[in-house]
Amino acid sequence: MDIDDLKRAWQSQNMRIDKLEEQNKQLKERLLDKSLKSNRAKLLSTYRWLLLIGLLMVPFTIVSFSHLELSPIAVWTMVAYFLLMSVANVYVYYLIYDIDMTNHSVCDNLQRVINLQLKRHRIRIGSCILGIVIISIFFYYISQDDPSLVIGGIIGGIVGGLIGLRKEREIKAMISSMKKDLEDALSE
Repeated sequence: MDIDDLKRAWQSQNMRIDKLEEQNKQLKERLLDKSLKSNRAKLLSTYRWLLLIGLLMVPFTIVSFSHLELSPIAVWTMVAYFLLMSVANVYVYYLIYDIDMTNHSVCDNLQRVINLQLKRHRIRIGSCILGIVIISIFFYYISQDDPSLVIGGIIGGIVGGLIGLRKEREIKAMISSMKKDLEDALSE
């Protein structure tokens, strides 16, 4: 084996290594894309359900609480809250929808995920404050109309709060996973 044979063998090995590195890079991109698409699809599905529940609560609130002859102020404040939260869910849905590896770079998607986290946090704070005010108004009126409804309202609030906390943790975990995947891809 002479020097030229060694050079060709060495160059052949380098070409194979370059080809393997390129295939590895493509595989990482596909895995990142698959992971993002999976979390994105789950989040979109979750927000579709939240929107549906929020919109279904509007007629439910009107029918059930009007039937109990509660104060119209209590009923309509609850309706307004559910409508407002539905609008907020549509907004977050479109923030999630905009995270897309096929149309945006890793850096752009990371920026979108961070923006999603920030806007969700602001919406959550606003909705909690607004929810406390509306629930206070609601409890004030139902305690005047029928004090026994307060117990049912408290139980419903506890159950709903626990379900909401569990769902919130799932959503935060998916968004954090998306952010970590993008940060890892950006650091490589």
